[in-house]
Amino acid sequence: MPFIKWSILYISQVLRRLTLVGLIVGLPVTVWGTMNATGFCWDEGRYLDNDEFIRKIVQVSVIEGRIRKRDLSIAAYNQGYVPRDNVKEVLSYSSVDEFLQKNIDCCKYISESIGVRKLRVGAHTIRDLPVHYKILGTAWSAIGLYFDQPYLSKDGKKMMVKYGMIVWGNSCGQRVAIPNEYVVG
Repeated sequence: MPFIKWSILYISQVLRRLTLVGLIVGLPVTVWGTMNATGFCWDEGRYLDNDEFIRKIVQVSVIEGRIRKRDLSIAAYNQGYVPRDNVKEVLSYSSVDEFLQKNIDCCKYISESIGVRKLRVGAHTIRDLPVHYKILGTAWSAIGLYFDQPYLSKDGKKMMVKYGMIVWGNSCGQRVAIPNEYVVG
């Protein structure tokens, strides 16, 4: 009998300690994961609003990022504007403000947090990233950018072509490359 009482007492003490340890460790991890999944930017210590997020995505994708001449040539050719490989130079926007002023309806959220299972973009289907990417803070949203991109043709004329891209960004508006297994087609 004393052995059974001692065993029950010992097990109850161990369970209390495990519950306490579980709370001490589990609660902060749960809060951290939830904040990542809901788009908290740890670098800035706050949530970015939609305008800030889009401005940062435009900055890293269009202003700082270089659109390749070859990609722009294909876009212009497919739209019937110019012969293939007629792009001499891709012209840049000077700032995010200039870009947004000239391309008012350029930027749309495609996938927010946890939601869309599959997204059809042109010839590609993009599957939404699994929940663990969001919980770990690796990816947050996909933004569709569709805008007028200026370029200089080989004969020296300044021209425009409609150009589009999908950009995955983390919660701080930094560009994230998605693994190829999530792009189908």
